[in-house]
Amino acid sequence: MEKFEKKIKNYIDRYHMLREVSHLVIGVSGGADSVCLLVILNKLAEAYGIAISVVHINHMIRGAEADEDEAYVEGLCQKLSVPLKSFHIDVCDIAKKDKLTVEEAGRIARYKTFNEVCAGLNRSGEKGRTVIAVAHNKNDVAETVLFHMARGTGIDGVKGIPPVRDNIIRPLLCVGRYEIEAYLKECGIEYCIDSTNNGTDYTRNKIRHIVLPALMDINERSVEHIAGLAQKAGQYSEYVNSQVDRFSDENVRYMKSGGNEVWSVPIDSLEKEAPLIQDLVIKKMTGYVCGGQKDIGENHVGEVRKLYNSVSGSLIMLPHGACVRRSYGTLDFESAGTDDDKTDCIGTLQICIYDRPEKPDLSKKEYTKLIDYDKIRNDVILRNYRENDYMVIAADASKKKINRLFSSYKIPVGERKNIPLVADGSEIIWVVGYRLSERYKVDENTKKIMEIKYKKNGS
Repeated sequence: MEKFEKKIKNYIDRYHMLREVSHLVIGVSGGADSVCLLVILNKLAEAYGIAISVVHINHMIRGAEADEDEAYVEGLCQKLSVPLKSFHIDVCDIAKKDKLTVEEAGRIARYKTFNEVCAGLNRSGEKGRTVIAVAHNKNDVAETVLFHMARGTGIDGVKGIPPVRDNIIRPLLCVGRYEIEAYLKECGIEYCIDSTNNGTDYTRNKIRHIVLPALMDINERSVEHIAGLAQKAGQYSEYVNSQVDRFSDENVRYMKSGGNEVWSVPIDSLEKEAPLIQDLVIKKMTGYVCGGQKDIGENHVGEVRKLYNSVSGSLIMLPHGACVRRSYGTLDFESAGTDDDKTDCIGTLQICIYDRPEKPDLSKKEYTKLIDYDKIRNDVILRNYRENDYMVIAADASKKKINRLFSSYKIPVGERKNIPLVADGSEIIWVVGYRLSERYKVDENTKKIMEIKYKKNGS
């Protein structure tokens, strides 16, 4: 018993989890992990000089079983003389409204509630830091790593769960679930069992009940080894990201251009870096102009790298109306200037500019078009429909409003916002999948061609 408790205390001290902390908010569901966390931290509280509060959240999924868990946590907190705040949150309703999985909605609701309790304690005049303690352990790390690997990830996904992130600490990451259950048994402490954890409806449960046991059959220390790999991956990630930051500090130039934010990266300097650093720099810059890296995949990084050898002026469109432009020796990552320029279209543009060949390939291709580069008057962007959009539909320069064009193609009103448009200001060059403007078509007078390829995300 003492050995287990000392192991966790040493882990807390190693990562300075309770340095300058005056109050600890502990998330307790009633399961073995969180009950163990509460018992251990309650024993250590006096030595660290910290106060403890418990938060329990009833997700309103399991009916009477969830009510029993809540009652158990209330009884345990009374026994330990620890204040408790209980909350009832309809997680299924949140998931439905926000189009999330129940798992994701529950996680968001939990951390939102934990932070609200912390904020309340801070407002009440608490001195020192208030932090949140949650009960992730080595098994959770192994499950997270396997989940990320199955879904597709880089080294950041393999590093698992950090022991400290912002105001959240995880003191049990140094122990496995079997150690936690053995400790509670030795202490004579009961805990609740969530019946939803026993099925395999959720992805996590499939990993927990099918994948991990199969790995444990191969090697009984599989969980420990995967958690060790995650720790090493975290160290590699920290070093690699420091190299990305070094490159950015030394080479990337930030500027404003026509109300847009631009991060300019010298190509010759970037190409001198290792391929991994190149890709991570591209991903970082793309994240800057797209409002984060969530929607940025390897396909976007690969498309940007193609610009290394493109002619000046070539560009590709990125999610949310951003773009990367090949300039004179640089890659210029440019954000969308206003909300109107942003797009909800799922896709990107790859643009190449070259001299007109003797016989350009003008065959009809659904997602690749050639246009006359010199006829473009503004920046070419990918976006959704806006009210005054129009297109030139005939050689005599007659125009047609895009909403009327949609009607002629019998596109339902509810679907029109989902049609990607390649635009030159308010004039539409190409209604992707439907029609190309007459104004921008290649003719006998064309000197330079802009080749535009539209790609759906993931294609």
